[in-house]
Amino acid sequence: DNDTPSDEITVLEGTWNKQCGPVQGEVHHDIVTVTFTRGTFNTSIENYTDSGCMVPLPEAPNPTSSGYFTLGADVVLGSGITATELDSHVTRYNGADWEIDEYTIVYIENNILRIGEGDGESPAQRPTSLDYSRPFDRVN
Repeated sequence: DNDTPSDEITVLEGTWNKQCGPVQGEVHHDIVTVTFTRGTFNTSIENYTDSGCMVPLPEAPNPTSSGYFTLGADVVLGSGITATELDSHVTRYNGADWEIDEYTIVYIENNILRIGEGDGESPAQRPTSLDYSRPFDRVN
């Protein structure tokens, strides 16, 4: 496994924001921000009790994570869209050392980023469809 982030600027470079919306399988709502800087990423999740994301969820911290990522091969989905493999390695979670690998797919169109539906914990479990419910908008 490559333990040093790439110095390469990718199509993901910049900050992306997932607007306030429901968290699948949960009763709360969240706003998610992810920033890609060369081969590294940082995420921040703000949790709220209400659908307008005005009232912070008291018992839930706003988790942060960081690590590095690589873009892999193009993948043609059943819908005919060509997405790209995204492998990420989380090294920090809420300020603590962390070691987890995640495998998904990404697709960007008109400054909108869609990621794979579900979480893949191995390359074989990589999602084969995109999540259309809550895309990320490019902030900068």
